[in-house]
Amino acid sequence: MTQPPAKFELTSSRQFPAWLAEQNASLAFTTYQAGKLIFIGTGQDGRLSIFERTFNRCMGLHAAGDTLWMGTLYQLWKFRNTLEPGQLAGG
Repeated sequence: MTQPPAKFELTSSRQFPAWLAEQNASLAFTTYQAGKLIFIGTGQDGRLSIFERTFNRCMGLHAAGDTLWMGTLYQLWKFRNTLEPGQLAGG
């Protein structure tokens, strides 16, 4: 019998969410072995907000303006921010 994959878990230092909010920043990174694209930012409540998706062999990221490009085993993926300035997702 095979075990189900472990649940994704992220632990940060206590001040990391506050620092991200102060910098008005977020992070995006890939994990080649796990095949994940992960976005980390802060939600309206000040807590960490994490979004992750699985792709076949994530390799690299390139950011330019409101666009993020990611290379995978056989494809290039283009992600674009379609929100208006100041607009929040779901709000």
